[in-house]
Amino acid sequence: MLALASLGFQACQPDKKPGETVITRDTPIEGRNPKEPVVNPYLTPVPGTFAEPTPQAPSRMVTLLTKNYWVIEHYIHAQQFEPGKSNSYRWYKLNPDGSFIAGQWEDVKSKGSWQMAFGENNEPVIIIDSENDAEDAKWVVQISNNEDDMAWTGVRSTTYQGHFIKLFNLMTMPVKKQFGKE
Repeated sequence: MLALASLGFQACQPDKKPGETVITRDTPIEGRNPKEPVVNPYLTPVPGTFAEPTPQAPSRMVTLLTKNYWVIEHYIHAQQFEPGKSNSYRWYKLNPDGSFIAGQWEDVKSKGSWQMAFGENNEPVIIIDSENDAEDAKWVVQISNNEDDMAWTGVRSTTYQGHFIKLFNLMTMPVKKQFGKE
């Protein structure tokens, strides 16, 4: 994980607006989240609901997050390293209106809402609220200098604390043929 951190990831400075959500260690964890974080939310789905999408305030971070598809290249699960590999090529398509679709390879697996927030140290945080409650999470976001790679780390006060995701940007949904995985 230190090697990835040394790749030059840096947090984009959020354009914080009055009234935006700020995540602190005192912010309660939603009761819908499973007690233990799942290895891959698509392998063990938890039916649920999601909040109505809310348009996100325009900012550099929102523009980057809503650019094309964000595809998981590496997922480091805090307790189970090998099974975390099952998350490879999961993806998110985030929309400026606060909605998203997500999936793995060519398959759409979930939909829901997302929102930008800020952590206790003013770091950008993305909140995922999916129809699959196993996917609900809060992640600290760091964008690389080239803006085509990003890292998400689980927010300290959530069940995803200690989890790390490296994502890359694709113009289209990933397909197995494209990556020689047929």
